[in-house]
Amino acid sequence: MPQALDFNALATPARDGQTLLQPAPGEYLALLEQNRRLLDSYRFSVLDVDVQDLRSRVRTELVGTAEQPVVGTGHQPEFIHPGVWAKHVVTRCLAELAGARAFHLVVDNDVPDKTTFTVPSYENDYIETEEACFGRYRAGWAFEQLPPLSQQELRQMGEDVRRVVGHRFDETLMPAFLEAAGRVDQPRDFVDQMIAGRSAIDRKFGAEMIEHRVSEVWGGPLLALMIRDAERFAQCYNAALGDYRREQGIRGAQRPVPDLLCRSDRVELPVWAYDRQEARQRLFVGRGRGKVTLLAGADRMGDVAVGDLDRVETALAAIRNATARALRPRALSLTTWVRVLGCDVFVHGIGGAQYDRITDRLIQRYFGVDPPGMICVSATLCLRLPRFDVAQDDLDRARRRQRDLAYNPQRYLKDDPGNRAAHLIRQKHQAVRRSDALREHDWSNHDARRETFGQIRRLNGELLDTAPDLPERFAGDVERIRRRLASNRLADSREYFVGLFPPERLAGLADRLRAEVG
Repeated sequence: MPQALDFNALATPARDGQTLLQPAPGEYLALLEQNRRLLDSYRFSVLDVDVQDLRSRVRTELVGTAEQPVVGTGHQPEFIHPGVWAKHVVTRCLAELAGARAFHLVVDNDVPDKTTFTVPSYENDYIETEEACFGRYRAGWAFEQLPPLSQQELRQMGEDVRRVVGHRFDETLMPAFLEAAGRVDQPRDFVDQMIAGRSAIDRKFGAEMIEHRVSEVWGGPLLALMIRDAERFAQCYNAALGDYRREQGIRGAQRPVPDLLCRSDRVELPVWAYDRQEARQRLFVGRGRGKVTLLAGADRMGDVAVGDLDRVETALAAIRNATARALRPRALSLTTWVRVLGCDVFVHGIGGAQYDRITDRLIQRYFGVDPPGMICVSATLCLRLPRFDVAQDDLDRARRRQRDLAYNPQRYLKDDPGNRAAHLIRQKHQAVRRSDALREHDWSNHDARRETFGQIRRLNGELLDTAPDLPERFAGDVERIRRRLASNRLADSREYFVGLFPPERLAGLADRLRAEVG
């Protein structure tokens, strides 16, 4: 019996070159076989289609056959870092080991956090970063709504990266990425170009897979079932969230995602609705006499006869007739679909694996079956940028020294007999002794204590006046160490796009991952 995924062990690898594979790679083949037996045991229908027939249909669409095991992974069409890319290597390696097919699901219906990616500059003394642009950001707009980049825009992206990276540009994988992205014939959007560029990198390291966009494969009978069964699906979804929150000690109905809205006149589904020219809106289903109404937020899209939702063929046609808007999954409805219907084992990153514990509960509550096990993979790989030999302790000491200078300048001045500083230091020592005596023997003499404190503060100022360069020098020490630490943090970041790495760095990571998987 393979070990279950240990969620307590899912921590980002701390050091350059370290990997995370959970459960242990030696369990992968047993997990794959266990999942296949579990999935083959499912006995329920999706509308009028048996789940086993539907699994065969979906897998045939995804990988061309329903006869072989299937391993899947996926991510947004972002400028991914090596920790995400590690999933590609492991997924492909496991597929080869198991005689399986592998696919990568491009989550093109998600919304980008930004339409730039971070590029480090290491031509100067300190590491700095700039942002290279790949589109115009619009709040609530999905990746699939980003227009393709023109050839001129792709060239400009390359020139921007070259300007920042400098002479090392040609040693990176960016030229291969940009060349492949530019070869896409009549791209529909930026996602087509991103898939082509990233796949070119995958091929160099034997990590390529069958690529599918969520917008092209998700939905079908499962979407129709969710619409027909909206009330129950929403109840199971919210109950799964409730189970997870109780287990994790989370309070409130907004974390990690909000509950679905369930009202007497409408029910929310974990689905987005939008067209090419608008931001995503939440899908609601309203129920009337003999029909259900589909709504994008408050906007009515169209009606579907309840009778049409009993059979897959009529249901899908009726939904298409009801709205021309795109209906796309939110996270839990996507992972429910792919894990139940699309593959035998899904390879997640850390965030996806943690999040998909909710999907486990949704599958159990809604379908009444145990969920298949999953795999979690991550890694840390750094660019090996120049670093300073400095630590946080150095900054803490410099700050304490700067503060001490303000209160005890005498510690940093030469006490040469006869100079002005020596005279002031003697005065301060006398004032400090007077202050100590007042505090110990005459605490209530506030006027005298206030006068003595003022004298000490005045003497500190006069002492600093004798060496006016010290405050600036100490502040400069703090700033220099702070900048060096900031530069080190940028140098140590694991978040840079795989295309910014030289091939040998990714090759080394791929070799380590393959050795672990076997």
